[in-house]
Amino acid sequence: MPLSGQANGSSLTMHNKKTYIHVGHGKTGSSAIQSYCAQVRDVLSADFNISYPYHRSVEWAAQGKVSSGNGRLLLDSDHVIPQGLSLYSDETLFGKLRKDDVINIIERCLQDVVFICYTRDFLDHAASAWGQHIKRARYTKPYDFFLLKHYGGHLNKLAEWLDWQNELGFELRVFNYSRHKTSICEHFFKTGLELGNNSPTDSHAPPAHRVNRSLTLSEYELQRLFNVHFNEPTSSFVSDQLVNQLPNIAAEVPRITRDIYDIAVAKNLSVITKINEQLRPDEKIRVEPFNKLPTSDNALIDSGNTFSDEQLSIVVGSLAQSLLRPNIGRFDRIISHFEQGRPIHSDDAVYLLEALVKIQPDEPKWRERLQSLESLTSHRPTDESVFVGLLHKMQNIFWSIVRRLR
Repeated sequence: MPLSGQANGSSLTMHNKKTYIHVGHGKTGSSAIQSYCAQVRDVLSADFNISYPYHRSVEWAAQGKVSSGNGRLLLDSDHVIPQGLSLYSDETLFGKLRKDDVINIIERCLQDVVFICYTRDFLDHAASAWGQHIKRARYTKPYDFFLLKHYGGHLNKLAEWLDWQNELGFELRVFNYSRHKTSICEHFFKTGLELGNNSPTDSHAPPAHRVNRSLTLSEYELQRLFNVHFNEPTSSFVSDQLVNQLPNIAAEVPRITRDIYDIAVAKNLSVITKINEQLRPDEKIRVEPFNKLPTSDNALIDSGNTFSDEQLSIVVGSLAQSLLRPNIGRFDRIISHFEQGRPIHSDDAVYLLEALVKIQPDEPKWRERLQSLESLTSHRPTDESVFVGLLHKMQNIFWSIVRRLR
């Protein structure tokens, strides 16, 4: 049995009937690969006879934005998998697919199938995975808690994929993203797809900016606090905006103590060893030495968060639009009326209370006042003291956000 990551047979040009399925896993450059595939989709078809089947996310990915790729097409039993060379990519397939699903996909392909998976060094991946949970899963716990309680499932799943390969006889190529992150698209096409020196990356260079970058520690803490205080997702107007509009800011790594390090390594070492037995030496998962890591006397995010003017502008602007959309002009009108001493009606107070409920959903008094005011007609002036209190509360909330950011 060849080691995973070692190609079977000759170059791709010798195999004009093969389906390549990139399954992730998470935080190993999938977004960059999918973005590049979307951008050169016509080139892949015209110059390399590789079909990258269309999915609606292709348009988004082609703009360099985060997407899940076209691989979910394989989950549709009505989707016809093209013959010849075809390529699918979706990191969620790594966790979604069960053994029966893999068997079904292989049977539907009617030709050779190669699964491609990238993994990553242990703590290099852990820090990035924690950040992804903060960004995408409304996670609120610090890094050390995540590392000990909620991390490591992907390793067990990778071991399961390797078992399926041995049992079912399909080809699974596993590479270590930590070795190839600076040129992930080039590696994917030249080595993963065996294109060698005849790769689209030679004539169409991948974009220089990163796709779905990790955050700085200050950005993580900001998103974490939004997760704590909001009862609905906020990443669309916080971390997504920072990632998409400032893609080249360098990520930062959270810190852990030696005790946390030892417990986390001991918990996962056996499955890492099992996986590494089936990987090429240069693709094995490395457990980084503790003395090479950032360390801290506590495992929490450091205090003293800092933001650039660009970061502040993006977050505050996005926040204002999200909270007040589509009536951002209405808020300005209400303030103008208040400053001019003009009458304020109950519908304006209802509007402010709705915004307050959105900002502080766990505060019962705002919801109670909202229900009370909603029973009034839109033409009946509300108690001026109620409105003054609402306006001052809104001002205090927005200014507290700005002060925290600074």
